[in-house]
Amino acid sequence: MKTEFFHKITDGTVSIRELDLKDLDDYYELLSNKNVCHFMGFDEYSDPEAVKKLLLKLQGDYADGLIFQLGIEFCENRKIIGFIGLSKYDLTPTTAQVVYALSEQYWHQGLMTKALRLFADYLLEVQKKEIIIATHVAENVNSGKVMLKAGFLRDPNYDRMMMIKGINRQLIGYSLRNKGE
Repeated sequence: MKTEFFHKITDGTVSIRELDLKDLDDYYELLSNKNVCHFMGFDEYSDPEAVKKLLLKLQGDYADGLIFQLGIEFCENRKIIGFIGLSKYDLTPTTAQVVYALSEQYWHQGLMTKALRLFADYLLEVQKKEIIIATHVAENVNSGKVMLKAGFLRDPNYDRMMMIKGINRQLIGYSLRNKGE
């Protein structure tokens, strides 16, 4: 019997939940898209078996109490349309850095903003994080727009350079602070 670490959260439009092997086709569709993976630290997947191995690894992470990648489910069709989770960078008892990706066919519909806000609220209210950090590659301005619409503020303290696929990229930083801070 599977032990659930992360309890599904939803706003009625999108849900955030643990990924499962039943999500293989949707997750492969997401991770095999070159445009989705363009600014990620990994190339698009070309083998469904590799995505299956990733899903099995994620299940192990959940069992260990880690939420590095959760699925974003579109409630209308119960399809996994993206992922959201935590980066291993800046992860402390009081801080977390979020990472996310969304299937290309769902871009520009406000769904990523909803998912980011939902997850940020969970991190602040349930996990009691004081600061949520988010960054985007400078060229990916739409990701920055998502962060701003989700309530994050531009925060140069989290700007940095990062090697992504052999290219040194400027990351633009944002933060969201617990209202009590």
